[in-house]
Amino acid sequence: MTQNLTEGVPAPNMPGFLANGGEMGALISAKDWSGTSLGALEGWPSALKSTLATILSCPQSMFLAWGPDLLFFFNDACCPVMRAPFYGAMGRPFAELWSQVWAEIEPIVNKALAGEGSSFVNMPFTLTRDGNDEATWWSFSYFPMRDESGAVTCVSCLCNDTTQQVLLAQRLAIEQKRQAFRVEFGDALRDASNPDTLMAIAAEKLGLHLQAGCVGYAELDALCEWVQIYQDWSAEGSPSLVGSLRLDDFGAAMINELREGRTVAVSDRVTDPLTAGEAYEA
Repeated sequence: MTQNLTEGVPAPNMPGFLANGGEMGALISAKDWSGTSLGALEGWPSALKSTLATILSCPQSMFLAWGPDLLFFFNDACCPVMRAPFYGAMGRPFAELWSQVWAEIEPIVNKALAGEGSSFVNMPFTLTRDGNDEATWWSFSYFPMRDESGAVTCVSCLCNDTTQQVLLAQRLAIEQKRQAFRVEFGDALRDASNPDTLMAIAAEKLGLHLQAGCVGYAELDALCEWVQIYQDWSAEGSPSLVGSLRLDDFGAAMINELREGRTVAVSDRVTDPLTAGEAYEA
């Protein structure tokens, strides 16, 4: 369900250039512009009126930034696409609304103001949504709009939030990489002639795939006090851990988990609550 941004606003006498503008056209018509640099609607430049009529009736997400202050106008399709940054944005300066990413957008806007358009596919931006920084991706085209004399009056943009498509593609790529590794891993292990060779091949393949510093196999004693590493694989520059190690050095919390028969996985020894603050150094 989308919020009706004109709810409770009396139906105005709609100017002709806003007649097919949907909710955003009605919002523009109902807004008091007398205190802005544009002044009352009836005095707006004809170029702005004709450009607004175009973008407001466009079924795709589209906006424009008008005049020296780059005042921001957008159509109905922008509301669900842009979400929080657009609420209450009509007629405000573009740079003010998009201060988070203005350093990245300004050169593109200036290029359009100079008369040259630009197009981008899946360009990343970090935006604050619902109070949290969020990685987003966008495909968009910026292009200049001109008046009857040929002078550039504003910048228009067709845009599309492609975040979900990019995230899906990333997940698919990760899964494809995992599947390929499983096949490679299985093929490599079939050549192992004994347990020692199997462990050596598996450690190397896992280390390279995970980009780990060291991968090995260890045996715990019955009391979970000592761990014996018989062989391992180490990346260049990383030390081997072959030998006997006291599990107490890895932290009491982790030892308790092992003694309870639970599987322990630690992604980061420094930050994981099972090992943080312990003295062990490789």
